[in-house]
Amino acid sequence: MPGAVWAMQWNYDGSLLATINKEKKLSVFDPRALDQAMISEAHAGNKKQSLSWMGSSNNLITHGWSPYNERQWAIYDPRNLGTPVAMKKLDSNLQ
Repeated sequence: MPGAVWAMQWNYDGSLLATINKEKKLSVFDPRALDQAMISEAHAGNKKQSLSWMGSSNNLITHGWSPYNERQWAIYDPRNLGTPVAMKKLDSNLQ
């Protein structure tokens, strides 16, 4: 995984590790099989992004920015990182 990692977190039972990096990539992988990482584009903005597992549901929630400086959150199912389950704009940082 190239790039500086902004956030990294283990899932509820410790079987998966999720990272989000400076290249705007969300990665989920089993650390016992490093060659099988699931990678997706995260938020498109250039500001720092974060992630967290949603308890034992095994879904991920991310926080980031749109290209227009709008804060967003998104929920991802790690079995299908290609499309978020939900994404919502929180507010705009334009002043």
